Amino acid sequence: MNGEVKTIVIVANGIKNKINKNKSTPKKYFMDKDIRILNRQETVKEIEKLIFYAKKGLVIISPYVMLTDSFKEKLTLCKAKNKTLIFREGAELRDEKFLKKIGFTIGTTKNLHSKIYLNENWILFSSMNFYHYSIENNFETSIMFRTEKVDNKDFKAIQDIIKNLKEY
Repeated sequence: MNGEVKTIVIVANGIKNKINKNKSTPKKYFMDKDIRILNRQETVKEIEKLIFYAKKGLVIISPYVMLTDSFKEKLTLCKAKNKTLIFREGAELRDEKFLKKIGFTIGTTKNLHSKIYLNENWILFSSMNFYHYSIENNFETSIMFRTEKVDNKDFKAIQDIIKNLKEY
């Protein structure tokens, strides 16, 4: 383990130990959400769960989109009432017909770099595009927040993206 990585692990463990030692500290003091940092494989699994458990809404924001067969299957089974995909203006969307057929609203925005996946209970910020090569090959990292209910305040990070949205 190189020095930089070792330092990060020590700091993260120190924070965790400090929180665990102070049992009287209410959970809300630190964060009222379940937070996890994920690698590529965990990110894929959590996105699959996020899609499966979406009931009210599913939003996928990714500059580049090319679906794997596995994700097509998961999206077909998604029971969310509202499904939205936002991708980078000018990027190719090979799966447009499929996504529209299963009820997705599709929009584009200029200069999109963010990769965000969310439903009414989960928000996942990721380095991973919703793109087969990224899903199968790249070293990716994500941070996932799980909560009882995603509030409007949780959407502040994506309001600029939505403000610049153009219907596709």
